[in-house]
Amino acid sequence: MQDNNRRPQTGQSQRRPGSNKSHNSQRSAPDSRNRNYNRNRRYRRASNRTLNSSQVLLKYDNLLDQHLKSRRRYFEYFNRVDDYQRRKLELQFFTTIEHLRRFEASLEDWQKDYLKRKTDKYRLDLTYSTNHEISPVAEPVSTSGDFPDPHFTASMTKAWEEYANDSEESMGSMEDYIQYKNSK
Repeated sequence: MQDNNRRPQTGQSQRRPGSNKSHNSQRSAPDSRNRNYNRNRRYRRASNRTLNSSQVLLKYDNLLDQHLKSRRRYFEYFNRVDDYQRRKLELQFFTTIEHLRRFEASLEDWQKDYLKRKTDKYRLDLTYSTNHEISPVAEPVSTSGDFPDPHFTASMTKAWEEYANDSEESMGSMEDYIQYKNSK
């Protein structure tokens, strides 16, 4: 004999006679909000309309703020956390800068010009250049012409010049070399 006045246990649904609603119909509302969610592409605009100038600046400021926060956390906790958390912080750091760069690349020319005018007002971080007495404005560098190899030391350059006219081919075994060195 079953008692009809007993309440259902937690996790069980109570069906009323004559009700055509299924147990799953109660879950359709929360599931519908995730219907348009795409795991591989989280940042998705609702439409293909272009952003106006104020929206561009707002979105840029939001992405920049996220990146600055993740950068601060990454460098602040770098030596304080284990490897897993460090990798997680690093991934977040690189992801936020990637989102920022993708956003900048996706802008149209007029949006880039507007953003540049607004971001030129930001204060430059000159801490490193002032500490190392470096000019913050880079001098233009020529990219054409012959350049000395930066890996050659002065002694290597001198030896290169001394043996520039040497056309004799080296041949022989190690014993020949030892005999030649001992004869001098």
